[in-house]
Amino acid sequence: MIFPVSPGQMKKNLAGREHDLVTMERAQWQSRHGCKAVISILVVLMTGCAPRVPNESVLVLAVEGITTDDLSCPASHATERSGFSILCHEFIQAKGMVASSTSSLPSLGALLTGLSPQEIRLFTAQDFLSARFVSLAEEAVLAGWQTGYFPASPPLTRRSGFAQGFELADESVGGNRSFRTIEESLNLLLGWMEDARGKNLFAVATLSDLLHPDATTFTDGGETRSQTIESQIEEMDESLFRFFSRLKTSKSWDSSWIFFVGLQGRLPEESSHFPKVMRLKPNQLIAPLFYKPAGKYVKADIKGLWTHAELGQSVRELFDGRRKPVSGEVWTKNFLAKKKDLVMSQGCVSRTEDFPLCRFAFFDEKSYLLWDQGADKGPPVGLLKKVLENRDGLPPLFNVRNLPTIEKELGPSPYQNCVRDFTTTDPERPFASRCQSQVLRLLRELVTASSGRPFSELRSQFLRRCVDLALAHQIFEWEKKQQIGLTFNQDVIWEFSATEELLHRPEFSILRRECQRGLF
Repeated sequence: MIFPVSPGQMKKNLAGREHDLVTMERAQWQSRHGCKAVISILVVLMTGCAPRVPNESVLVLAVEGITTDDLSCPASHATERSGFSILCHEFIQAKGMVASSTSSLPSLGALLTGLSPQEIRLFTAQDFLSARFVSLAEEAVLAGWQTGYFPASPPLTRRSGFAQGFELADESVGGNRSFRTIEESLNLLLGWMEDARGKNLFAVATLSDLLHPDATTFTDGGETRSQTIESQIEEMDESLFRFFSRLKTSKSWDSSWIFFVGLQGRLPEESSHFPKVMRLKPNQLIAPLFYKPAGKYVKADIKGLWTHAELGQSVRELFDGRRKPVSGEVWTKNFLAKKKDLVMSQGCVSRTEDFPLCRFAFFDEKSYLLWDQGADKGPPVGLLKKVLENRDGLPPLFNVRNLPTIEKELGPSPYQNCVRDFTTTDPERPFASRCQSQVLRLLRELVTASSGRPFSELRSQFLRRCVDLALAHQIFEWEKKQQIGLTFNQDVIWEFSATEELLHRPEFSILRRECQRGLF
């Protein structure tokens, strides 16, 4: 076993390790782009500052407190004057978006950096994004884009550190309210876009209306709505329709990438000995994600589980054109190629010690594992639960039955072909189509450099995946030794074993040590 780590050591890892890898990446990023910045200044002096691709926008609408149940997509034709109807019929939907946290601040931080909340050390609503992490906005500015940030309410304002890299950060709130309404935020965004017309634009607007059901809203006819969450959902629906309509009228629609993404769901109110933010429920953690590419596109099903960090990584690719979609493609290649994966969500509260008290949930497409971390006494206890024992209210993503138990034979691994075919080349059947493991596909891409993505980026993504997979495997193994006999998805053991077998090859000794070091 190349990952000899106990659950207690895992706690130590998450609590104390400094993110050397992220620091190294930032240094590489600065080194790689230092000359580019000087050249850019010379180009500006000689030719003026012009974006590489004119009149393109990347707009992120990040919504607090929204669930997939709030935004249902009927199969019928589009409804008039409904923003949700436009999302359903003119956008592409990804149904496997897992919120990175029960708090909006860590989730948005992950989106704005392309790094997980654990890597950027964002656990609670009181945390601050360190300037040593490179944000998407910083990269966009370097690529010649104009940037704007429009947070609707705390804790996502400047004090969060999220404004770094944005040339404009407007957090103004009218009256005596504690938040800015969706209508006000989207109007500010539209005004900024009009002032910056003719330039490449990257903007992020947060929408927090659903966290304030007691706020008064009005219909398009001027009538006062009741003070309920349903009224706020209606207000969002109508405001989105007006926003999309103005984009179409101003001829900005076809040149805009628009992402509508939930940051976290509304937390359950039922009694529990856990604080509210630590109640990790699958139906609260599945977030809506809709996106519309610029120009013409083909609608397609988006598979797999996704995190805010992965969404940020994909948005980053739009700034430098590294993976611009060609005719017939929907989004980046890695987005469409994704099949199976393991993602992690968190719920944390502050405490007097240096590290917060957290619960973590590991998700795959069939099940999830709850892990209580930070207890003062005893090892952290992982409790694996089979989803859909009660099907009511759970999203279709978790529609599976009869998961294997620990006592059953594991049977043949579906990942053995990944090991067998790792070094073979077949133009008619690419490795990504033959191997279901996201971790091993990243390793293959890292070795062959077939995608054109920077080595440091591929290496960082692989190591993150490797550490997450190893953590989950160690928790499963601990449960097995305790003979708790819970039901779980054995894919974790299969995928980990295949990864471990490949990393034992001499040429991967450095990567093996890096992945192992990430656990301590």
